Amino acid sequence: MATIREIAAKAGFSSATVSRILNDDATFSTSEVTRAKVLKIARELNYHQPLDSISSLKLGSSFLFLLNKNWKTATIVTCAAA
Repeated sequence: MATIREIAAKAGFSSATVSRILNDDATFSTSEVTRAKVLKIARELNYHQPLDSISSLKLGSSFLFLLNKNWKTATIVTCAAA
């Protein structure tokens, strides 16, 4: 899976521009040509948005990962930030 930085490097735009396009930032104004180029490269590089639960780690939430004995399955328990 590609990163935003990899997409930005291939597209010739900043990571910030690519991030705002991929996150469909309504406050960000860009040409349709730029948007189409970034989305095309993201598809080519098999980019997938991170899961909301993982992204929220940046927002200060805490997570506890519960693994079964065989380490084959995991349960994610979310705890609200203080």
